[in-house]
Amino acid sequence: MMMFGKIPNICESLRPAVRQLRLLWIDQIRRKLPGAAFYNTYGMTEVASPATILPPAQLHNHSGTVGLPVPGVTMRIVDLSTEADRGPGQVGQLLMRGPMVSPGYWRNPDETSRTFREGWLHSGDIASIDGEGFVTIHGRIKDMINRGGEKVYALDVEGPLSAHPAVQEVAVYGISDAIWGEQVACAVSFKPGMSATNDALTAWLAERVAKFKIPSEFRVWTELPHNANGKIDKQALKAQHEGKLR
Repeated sequence: MMMFGKIPNICESLRPAVRQLRLLWIDQIRRKLPGAAFYNTYGMTEVASPATILPPAQLHNHSGTVGLPVPGVTMRIVDLSTEADRGPGQVGQLLMRGPMVSPGYWRNPDETSRTFREGWLHSGDIASIDGEGFVTIHGRIKDMINRGGEKVYALDVEGPLSAHPAVQEVAVYGISDAIWGEQVACAVSFKPGMSATNDALTAWLAERVAKFKIPSEFRVWTELPHNANGKIDKQALKAQHEGKLR
């Protein structure tokens, strides 16, 4: 493993507080509002309301999903290349339309024509819809890794790895490879006072994901870089990684 430090950021001093708040909020709310119900939802800026909702009653049987489309929203899963419709459980890009979907971007016709086509919002998200209509989000198209023709969706690896007891944060991304085209790489930070070896993380994933999805390299950070929106900056991770390889 290789250890890396922080990438400077104007909000760097706020990150520890924000991370701790994320960990404490739900527990605190549950204690103070024991009768409150928690709903898992999915949406995006281009949709004025949540696009899907997973009611608490469905959480046990459909915990890996973001629920069912809300009334008024129509969803399709299409092939990433041909945009042909995909069947139940098959993975592709999520398309949406409905009265709460924006007609386009203000004074940005080029981006509007790319994202809003033939009446459908092209979300840029990789998803699947099962036979009961429940939606599962697998990641962003830009985060998909093509390892020798095998498609690896970052969330499908990040989810199981996040469940490791020592892991604080994790990000999976693709790096260039002369043989496979791309290889799966992973950046990880550990909880205070905890750690795990490369072999331990690999063994953990081997019981949970297909072999080709297991990262070829893990890089340990004291803290992963985040962008201005608080999301892990995968472009910074990839650039730093490939910069080290050159």
